Amino acid sequence: MVRSADELESDFTDIAKWRVEALIVQPSISQERIAELALHYRVAAAGPQSFVQLGGLISYGADAEALYGRGAAYIDKIL
Repeated sequence: MVRSADELESDFTDIAKWRVEALIVQPSISQERIAELALHYRVAAAGPQSFVQLGGLISYGADAEALYGRGAAYIDKIL
């Protein structure tokens, strides 16, 4: 568990030492720095959609744009 951006470098050193194969990135810490470190330490990392745009390997979660479109269609049907 990473508690602050200041710990990232030492945490990734530990990740490499423990031979961690993958990690999940929460959006509360610098995603760009995590993407850089994951690439440097060769660790597969998954995060929110913006994580991939910053260089991360894979994203998870819903497509917000599609959800808003579906919500608008339901509101249109109701009204």
